Amino acid sequence: MSDLTELYVTKTIEKYGKRRKDGKCAFCGEILENGQYCSCRQSERVNHIFKRLNNKVEYLLQFENDKESLQNQISIAAIPQKFKGLNFSDFKITLKEQQQALKAVKNYADDAITKYLSGENMLLIGNFGTGKTMLMSILCEELIYRYRFACRYFNAVELLYKVKNTFDAKSKYSTEEILKQYREPEFLFIDDIDKLNPTDYVKELIYGIVNFRIEKRLPIIISANSTIETLDSQFYGEAVISRLIENSKEIIFNFKNMRIAG
Repeated sequence: MSDLTELYVTKTIEKYGKRRKDGKCAFCGEILENGQYCSCRQSERVNHIFKRLNNKVEYLLQFENDKESLQNQISIAAIPQKFKGLNFSDFKITLKEQQQALKAVKNYADDAITKYLSGENMLLIGNFGTGKTMLMSILCEELIYRYRFACRYFNAVELLYKVKNTFDAKSKYSTEEILKQYREPEFLFIDDIDKLNPTDYVKELIYGIVNFRIEKRLPIIISANSTIETLDSQFYGEAVISRLIENSKEIIFNFKNMRIAG
């Protein structure tokens, strides 16, 4: 077992514990045969987590050291070209609030395996030009290189553009194929979710993606210039926003636009 696969196993056991102890279910105490796991309510929930872990370890054992597969993941992620190849040290700190935002995103990266297993989302909320897109891009690349997570990065404008293109008879993709690209990655990054004023159709698209991922416990990292209350009342409504915040870490970027500051 490689260091990375061992890290996945260790993190999972640290968070959820072992399912068997002295031949019994660690949750309800039922006696189990060798190789058997209990089907009690608590064990069933954890069994699902360990199944996800096993699938990930199987993938890592096959592709962890495959450089071509790694570069393919980077390409599929579609990280903004401007921020490719950067790391957290490239995020320049001049304010205490910037340090706090950077620390919060780095902490998410350090604990990404647990975040993945629990499906914990992260919301980056604050002013224009405060580095949200930069930090999201760095985090996305970090998750790929450090943990071999499958990630996808996009913004709401891009989604609408791609979906509209599927209406063309010459399109290579259907709407369903486009949406699948955003529903199924292990981590999804949605930048500038409030960049456009969504129609009912766009709200439906976003809800479909968000709802699918919440149900599957697949984390979503979102940036917005608007507050949570504004996203709810003026953009996507309670159906979307309430789902996003029910299991989320919120980071507030309450400092000035760095592009024009000074």
